[in-house]
Amino acid sequence: MDKPVHISNSNKFDQWLETITREFCDLDTGQRTQTLDRLISVSDSSQLFHLTQHLETYCKRDFLRQLPNELVIQILSYLDASSLDACCLVSQTWYNVTTSCDKVWKSICEVNGIATKENKSSTSQYHMNLYHRVKLKLEALQNGTAFEYITLEGHNDRIMAMDYSNGILATGSDDHSVRLWNASTGKCIKDIKTGHSVSALKFQGSYLVTGSYNATTTLWNSHTGEERGLYAGHVGAVFALDFNKDMDLLVTGSADSFTKLWHMSTEQCIKTIDIGIQQWVLKARIYDCKNDPNKFGLVIENYNSSSGLNFLTFEITQDDEYLVTNHLKWPICPDIDYVYMKDRTVSFCCKVHLKIREYNISDNLDIDHTCYDIINDHLRPVEVSTLLGAGKNFMLFEDIFSSNGKMLHVVSKQTEKCNGKKALNLNLMASLPSNARLGETTTLCNDKWLNGLDDRTCKGPVMAVALKNYDALLVKWKDKI
Repeated sequence: MDKPVHISNSNKFDQWLETITREFCDLDTGQRTQTLDRLISVSDSSQLFHLTQHLETYCKRDFLRQLPNELVIQILSYLDASSLDACCLVSQTWYNVTTSCDKVWKSICEVNGIATKENKSSTSQYHMNLYHRVKLKLEALQNGTAFEYITLEGHNDRIMAMDYSNGILATGSDDHSVRLWNASTGKCIKDIKTGHSVSALKFQGSYLVTGSYNATTTLWNSHTGEERGLYAGHVGAVFALDFNKDMDLLVTGSADSFTKLWHMSTEQCIKTIDIGIQQWVLKARIYDCKNDPNKFGLVIENYNSSSGLNFLTFEITQDDEYLVTNHLKWPICPDIDYVYMKDRTVSFCCKVHLKIREYNISDNLDIDHTCYDIINDHLRPVEVSTLLGAGKNFMLFEDIFSSNGKMLHVVSKQTEKCNGKKALNLNLMASLPSNARLGETTTLCNDKWLNGLDDRTCKGPVMAVALKNYDALLVKWKDKI
């Protein structure tokens, strides 16, 4: 073999290399392969080592560069959030493609229970940024560090009723008083002397309504503590209350088995509903029928020892006679709890098997239901005492049977399929004091986060629970997570 020639002038070498490269590109595939074989055969170990070091890189193809954008989005949609974050670290190209797939990140948010919306932002990274902002709150919710507690001290007897409105918690007690608390600071801002034990309570703005074991209902000015109205007509303790200021309507339910409708302004009883059997009325809710302004709906829960709990709905026409129509009755077995939500959704929970049924009440009072079976890793059945609230993405439970003491749980509604059923992940949320009266006196405060976590909903009070020592415990989101 001839002695190797060294081209000392770099310009000449560049010209020579350019010529060789151009001629190589003009060859057909077979000729290129023969040329490479010849070059490899005359190369020494240093050139071969260099080739092996770079050969794998030369053979790789970046599919994100090669594939159409629609197909790239489809592929990325199969990845979870941590995998997408890893993709962002591969290269600048992968970062640009991954962060610009807003539909993929929106799906990630929805699977993780994060509230989404139509992206009106000028940036295409809206839902990716949203996920990373809320991620810490989601992790705190899952590991039980999302909440802190404030003890409300002041009552001298057991708390029997609670309600929450616009940052203020109202507690009614057997000590013949209602106390209003600032839910942010835990300070008592008003102490209203009712003159009677408080068995039921409804609070909104300046309107405060209390029910009593003496069969009367009283309307108070929550700002001044002055009595506004007295509603007498029941012959048993009043356990159920609701009102609508715009309709000038008050509904009361009693141990005498009657449900009564009142004009709030005149204190006049305008309708008494008797279902014909002796049942204590325990809960009542008024809601408007949006498709007919002349009608409104009424939901009540009653109880007797023979039939247990019953859930009833009525449609009532606002005329001189207040005609009651469309009476529907749904029996509920004694080991099932339910919660009535502001969006007119009633959620049922079976304690033993933890099966969830949600009944959506439409304007015409038809009820559609969906049953969810909870898949959980424990061998024993999870027994739940009370379903506190239910939303689009989460449900909140109290569990008094846990081996770890009295617990709060969050059930996250996931979209995964398991054996043909919708799987729900059971996440341990937090423990409560042993003297908490779970299942007796609790109230849900901020329920917006149940429909999805975001920057606005993950703040403020979550729930309040009465304690056996006559205090109340306020559970709230930590200010800094």
